[in-house]
Amino acid sequence: MLVLFRDILESDFVYIFYPTALRYSIIWCWLLNKPYGVHIRGQQNLTDFYSRLLYRFSKATITMADDQTNMIKSINSKNKVYTLERSLVPYSEKDISVGRTFLKKDKYKILYLGRIVFDKGIGELINAAYILNNKYKFDFELNIYGYGSYNEEARDLVSNLNLNNKVFFKGPVWNFVEKAEIYRTSDIFILPSYHEGFPQSIHEAMIFGTPIITTFVGSISTLMKDRCNCIRIEPKSVQSIVDALVYTMENYEEIGKFAQKAMGDIATFVDSSKLSHADQLLKCLSNT
Repeated sequence: MLVLFRDILESDFVYIFYPTALRYSIIWCWLLNKPYGVHIRGQQNLTDFYSRLLYRFSKATITMADDQTNMIKSINSKNKVYTLERSLVPYSEKDISVGRTFLKKDKYKILYLGRIVFDKGIGELINAAYILNNKYKFDFELNIYGYGSYNEEARDLVSNLNLNNKVFFKGPVWNFVEKAEIYRTSDIFILPSYHEGFPQSIHEAMIFGTPIITTFVGSISTLMKDRCNCIRIEPKSVQSIVDALVYTMENYEEIGKFAQKAMGDIATFVDSSKLSHADQLLKCLSNT
């Protein structure tokens, strides 16, 4: 925390991704009279008293989706709030996997890629894998990429359910080329999260044509449409995950049409002619 205080003290401008565990560090900006901006990434506590103060004195607030922008503007019409023009993912329209095919598989590779924390729904996902393995005929493997506070509990759950030959922990992946190949070689991407802003992993799955199963928490529904470009599941519901995976594997060619629609939908969000996040922030600050 002392290092963070020093960094704020030595900075001319502070840009905070919000909300995070460091949400109250912005108080130092107030005390030190440091100008700051806010990037809304999550869903929780966005309308509490502290958050309202945060937006009020922010030089610029950038959100992931229009519904977040409109919500913050409704709190105070003087808020300088903008929706992100271009996705934060390090890919462009040139990376969209337009030629991908979707044929039924003898074995399906299911992908989770993100932080391994309790409220990402990892426990429900593993329990759903247990039901699939014991009650259905499908052959599959579940590959979990990432790391987080729920990692050891998740590994213990896999061992207790005798799923070590079905569920594999791959660790975090940082290389953009490697990550792209993971999406391309996976048959299903799943995000059973309890809360989100708008996750970059969905943008990535859309770009590489990986069929998507996701909850509709946060701003996800602003882009994702059930049985149109994805399959919707309910938060905290093992059975919802099971039903969605069974439907996807039984109807994979149809699901492929959803993935193709998703590739078309993501094109405007990764258009390389649009401003990058940094350039948009600079533009927003120049308008204040």
